[in-house]
Amino acid sequence: MRVSITASTADLAKASGDLLVVLLDDEMRLSLYKTNPLYREAESVLKRVQEKLLLEPLISCGHHFDIRFANVLCVPLRLEAHKEPDDQVRSAAAKAMDYARRHNLENISFLLETKAGLRAVPLICEGLLLGAYEFTNYKASKYPRPEMNAVILVHASNLRAARATVKRREIACAAANHARDIVNLPGSELPPEKLAAYAKKLATKYGLAFNLLKAADLKREGYVGVLAVGAGSVNSPVLFTLEYRGARHKQVDVALVGKGVTFDTGGISLKPWDKMWEMNCLLYTSDAADEL
Repeated sequence: MRVSITASTADLAKASGDLLVVLLDDEMRLSLYKTNPLYREAESVLKRVQEKLLLEPLISCGHHFDIRFANVLCVPLRLEAHKEPDDQVRSAAAKAMDYARRHNLENISFLLETKAGLRAVPLICEGLLLGAYEFTNYKASKYPRPEMNAVILVHASNLRAARATVKRREIACAAANHARDIVNLPGSELPPEKLAAYAKKLATKYGLAFNLLKAADLKREGYVGVLAVGAGSVNSPVLFTLEYRGARHKQVDVALVGKGVTFDTGGISLKPWDKMWEMNCLLYTSDAADEL
């Protein structure tokens, strides 16, 4: 499923949709001010979770709060207390998206009306975009709706920063999902030279330096380890590099290193048979590194 994300000012008098998601941290700092008509309901939900009387997010009818949303989903982050704080937000966003997807909802919104809510924007984007991922090369999606629209409602002073954050997270998550598509291909569909051809296209698109060593080059340069492992396949090994060195006369602040292995044949006699399917996704970060 494709998720389209935008950021807008948190004005419940104007906002509308199928589902409004309210993320509840223990201090009630992310989503709501006390003047919000949802505050009392959210406070009650959080209290019930703290007393272990409620063990899952609570769905309510939006008409009870005089807002233009069909439903309100209160998601206490405390329900994900076993996770790191950032992962609590990512997981909550992904679960809210999954609820909307299972109920065939098209438009969902996340309420972050406080100034402190800005910190949750990138995490919500990641939860939505990565959580919506499906590998559909060989079978159709089990969900009827191909696209969902998500709006992150933020404090007016956070709007500009939120929109910039959404744009960057969309690029990063699209790259991550693209890498997942490649990782999920079986080794027979993505032999080394096909992966190299794909990398060359990326190099051309983004202005990267591309260098390729084929089997004869590897032998001449003494890459005996690569050749020995590659001898376990009918497809000859290759070794390629993609390099981006930054703009001329500018200092490079960050170095990203990606490694791609189409199928790990090393130690094949030592690996249990039921783990072999995992060997086509040993490491693959190069696509995401290139896209960023």
